[in-house]
Amino acid sequence: MTDKDKGRKTWIDIAKAIGIIIVIINHVELSLGPITFLGGMFFVPVFFMTAGYTYRFHEEGTYGNFVRQKIKRLLIPYFLYNLFYEVLYLVKIFLFSGSMQVYKCSLFGFLYGRYCFYPIDSTSNFYFMTILNSPTWFLTCLFLLYLLYEAIVRITKNNLLKIGIFVTVSFFVSVLLHYFSPVLLPWSVDITLFSMVLFYMGDLMKRKDVLSYLIKKPYYIGAALIIFVWTAYYNGSVNISLSVFGKSVILYLLTAVLGSVLCLLISIGIMRISKPAERVLSYIGRETLTILCMHLFVIALLQVPLSRLEIPAGAAKVLEILVTPFIIIGGKRVINKAMRTLRLLPGNHGKKE
Repeated sequence: MTDKDKGRKTWIDIAKAIGIIIVIINHVELSLGPITFLGGMFFVPVFFMTAGYTYRFHEEGTYGNFVRQKIKRLLIPYFLYNLFYEVLYLVKIFLFSGSMQVYKCSLFGFLYGRYCFYPIDSTSNFYFMTILNSPTWFLTCLFLLYLLYEAIVRITKNNLLKIGIFVTVSFFVSVLLHYFSPVLLPWSVDITLFSMVLFYMGDLMKRKDVLSYLIKKPYYIGAALIIFVWTAYYNGSVNISLSVFGKSVILYLLTAVLGSVLCLLISIGIMRISKPAERVLSYIGRETLTILCMHLFVIALLQVPLSRLEIPAGAAKVLEILVTPFIIIGGKRVINKAMRTLRLLPGNHGKKE
């Protein structure tokens, strides 16, 4: 799949849709056995890898312009989403029961950008992002990742080998931080350094057209699948946002890379064999950041009527998974259209689209 392939963006959207659907499945706590376990190995890494695949270095542009673009794309939404949740929880405190202590912790967590202060298995911990805003950690992490990778590309004059050396060093720094840092670092700095490898692998696959090569080598794909499944079960459960990597950080990196590559290959296959699935998944995949930041809120809203209807728990969870992405996308489009009508966003300002 080269950059000239018109379907490139579509299959990347499909891969991101697969990732976000697995995120929702895990967060509604629907157990699908191997699907949820193995999906948990790559549902976050695939976003870092696709970000690397779509990354473009524009030598004529300045680093300052690049930073401003990422502030607009990632940092401003991070603050807006968290401000929304802070206001929402404050309203809950005044209208219903709520803990002011939780609110104070969430305000600090808003700035710190992590779910908790110490590793999750700590006997005494401070929990911050507990007001439906925990998924927003990804925005600050991806923001730092873009800035660091762009800086490395500029320092190395876009030399792929030299970039790889920097990325390798950053990964081993992340390993040291994982084992020796007493706290989870703000804005997921440790995860940023770890994810540099995934971002680099995405960039490398784009430049070397690795996926087109793999598609022609089914034995390689089969071997990758076997290694992925083995390392996943051997290494154990992970939670990248909490710096939980199973038995080994290095082994999990291998699992994450293989799982993400397999997800991309599956996405290419879906695009080629099923147009309806392609349309639905690419529609979801274009809005994954919004879905990521809003899905816990929408799920919480859906649980109220579903519980009153006395729908069986399993069926209710399936409904939540199926409708949550479309509620969020539809809501975003309605809000954007209203804001354009009010001339608060650039667009056609009320003209027929």
